[in-house]
Amino acid sequence: MSQGYDRQYPVGLTPQVDAPAVNTAAVVTIAAPGVGYRTLIKQLLWSYSAAPTGGRLTITDAGVTVLDIDIIAGGPGPLMADYTGGDNAVLVVTLAAATITGKLTVWSHKTSTIPGVARS
Repeated sequence: MSQGYDRQYPVGLTPQVDAPAVNTAAVVTIAAPGVGYRTLIKQLLWSYSAAPTGGRLTITDAGVTVLDIDIIAGGPGPLMADYTGGDNAVLVVTLAAATITGKLTVWSHKTSTIPGVARS
């Protein structure tokens, strides 16, 4: 691959869910996978209980915002992210509080940054 790492997807992705109380941001933090590994976010699913005020979805990669979109309807909304984080980077996905209830699910997995090294 031109990017220098394996982009094949395993059968099982790891889902992480956050469904907090009203007017609380839904946050999924994906821990750093270890040196020589990256995390691939394959898909996001979000919803609000009604049309949000200030609805927003962000992804940060090692503290740098790499996705920032406004959400103007309650959803649910799927997003085929297919985003690969930096080497050994913490990824944080946040669905803004928006004065109502929000829910967030993120499917991801760890992949090697070294060609030919198996994923775990």
